[in-house]
Amino acid sequence: MLEDIRKQFTSQKARKDGHPLHWGQFIDSSAEQAQVGLYGGVAACIAYTADSREQDPQATSSRVDLVDYWNRRSGSEPSEVEAENNLRQNVRLAFMLLGVAIGHNFTDTTVSEVWAELMKRRLPTDSLWSDAVIRDTAEHPSEYSSAMILILLAVVRRLSVGTDDNFRDLDSVRQEAGRRLQSAYLGDRKKIRQYKVVVLIAIMLSLQKSADSKVKAELNEIGLKSVDVRQRYTHFFDYQKRDNSQSRDYLILPINLLGTFLFYGDDLPARQYFYATRVLEAMASSLEKSPNKLFMEGERPSTLEQGIVVIGLEAWQRKKNWKGRKLWIPNIWWRLCQDYDFNRWWALFFLLPLYGPIAIAAVEEPITKYLTDQGMLWGLNIVASLQLPQWALAALAVVAAAIAKPQDLVKVLLGKKR
Repeated sequence: MLEDIRKQFTSQKARKDGHPLHWGQFIDSSAEQAQVGLYGGVAACIAYTADSREQDPQATSSRVDLVDYWNRRSGSEPSEVEAENNLRQNVRLAFMLLGVAIGHNFTDTTVSEVWAELMKRRLPTDSLWSDAVIRDTAEHPSEYSSAMILILLAVVRRLSVGTDDNFRDLDSVRQEAGRRLQSAYLGDRKKIRQYKVVVLIAIMLSLQKSADSKVKAELNEIGLKSVDVRQRYTHFFDYQKRDNSQSRDYLILPINLLGTFLFYGDDLPARQYFYATRVLEAMASSLEKSPNKLFMEGERPSTLEQGIVVIGLEAWQRKKNWKGRKLWIPNIWWRLCQDYDFNRWWALFFLLPLYGPIAIAAVEEPITKYLTDQGMLWGLNIVASLQLPQWALAALAVVAAAIAKPQDLVKVLLGKKR
């Protein structure tokens, strides 16, 4: 699957004069018409670098492009101004960090610079992030942006290279921001959040086994539902450009795909790892059904979504720190919680025993005559053992009719009525 996605990035690489990046919003765009940008460049770097291929020429080239894009942010050329404007959005900056950090040392110069900029943008009041930089205006924390950043930082922690000491500050920031995000979420649990699963995953990946039991329970509850990898959430970012003009951007993501990122967590509940496997299966099914072997649950294949798919596949292929966990228990629990047609079970195991003796009594005489004529003594013995007193049959008839009429019972058994 990874190789199929890489081939698509290679065949759809665009070349834009004066621009260091080569992929746009959709991976199937023609080389001449592609709107190249940061998300496409990050997705390509992820796809080429995954599976420990950071030394591959294409991986090296795509990372060099990202580094060039980062270094251009202070220039005056149109593509350089575009780079600074885009990187004022904090989620974009976190994706940039992931793109340059995957497969490389966390102490690398560019990685350190992007990380330092992301840390500088944390709000001093609550250690979270706003959507974007807006100078001379009070910035407010964004649950969605903060959650997305924490999820990406969890992936950086697993896919970047370095010692525990190199990641000391990163681990500290993830824990502190995770606690603040959890506090904000639990303080207003009744709030309607279309992106709720993003916040819960971010908290679990940041705090892991120390996450609040309410957060664990709510994510476990989501894990019992059917997985819809087509569900997309659109988040709008208001930000200020270099020339101080206001602008708005948006990010569309199939947020349930992020469930595969739970594979990057340590000491999570077994039900959450099982949920991640179900998301992975749904994602893999989408890839297999697609004629071009891309994740395509919309009209066109999004480039960034291919990068997210690769991150999920990468997590599955790497050594699993939860391998020893027994997922058969959450598997059974999930199956028991599915919406089965219990009316049919009710009919089979309760109503049939009620109507069964009545039906036997109704046909007892012709059955007895037939068995006698055939000399089948064993059959007569069975019929005799099933006989009930008339008063018992009358009582059964009253009870059975009060619960369900015979014709309704037949319809239930045939699946015609619930």
